[in-house]
Amino acid sequence: MTDKKKGTLKNRIDALHFDAKRGVQNALHNPKHEYTNTDIIIAMSILNETLEEIKDTLSYIEANQQ
Repeated sequence: MTDKKKGTLKNRIDALHFDAKRGVQNALHNPKHEYTNTDIIIAMSILNETLEEIKDTLSYIEANQQ
């Protein structure tokens, strides 16, 4: 995953977005394009983790702007 304390805000969010997109694509990769409940749960977990990282990054930025 990304180091949320380095780089610009845009770069950090872009990196988190890339991680989420890649993770969801990997979780949903199935040659038959038939997604199981497990695939969907994994994809949602990855998205939730990424959202938490974005929230943490924004909180870190807000705390350091003061």
